[in-house]
Amino acid sequence: MSATQPPRLRITEPAEVAQIIPYLVGFTPHESLVVSALADGQVQVTARIDLADVQPHGQVEDLLARMWARFPGAGAVAVAYTDDHLAGWDVLSRCDAWLPRGCTAMLIDNNTWHLPDGTTGTIDPNGTAATQAEQHGLQHLPSRADLEADVYKRQRRPRTATVHYRKP
Repeated sequence: MSATQPPRLRITEPAEVAQIIPYLVGFTPHESLVVSALADGQVQVTARIDLADVQPHGQVEDLLARMWARFPGAGAVAVAYTDDHLAGWDVLSRCDAWLPRGCTAMLIDNNTWHLPDGTTGTIDPNGTAATQAEQHGLQHLPSRADLEADVYKRQRRPRTATVHYRKP
């Protein structure tokens, strides 16, 4: 992989989707909706928003309209991270109804993923997709607060420079 070429991972199972999302957003989401637009077998963009912000009618639809204006032919994966299954499935069903091609939906409750058909599984943080992501140098932090602190720390890091001064 070069600096200009993004890492390529093969994701084929729901468990792998659950493993890779924290690497796409940089942290493990909580009470969040994560939507990825997919085209030509590649992730084009991934967005995360607080689940409470998209629960009012019209809000998730506005988010999707903005994303699909840029990627109109894209497919979608939508994942709700929540302990409130009713609220999570409601938002996911609205995503599926609004998107022209529907979406692949998943709800993640702590370390368990759930599909609309009732299939469930445990998220393996050391599974195939997570291992591949780390081998490609992708990282994720435990929470959004940890990511914010890391970004702040990097922005506040003192920059040093060597200045040479010659007397005229």
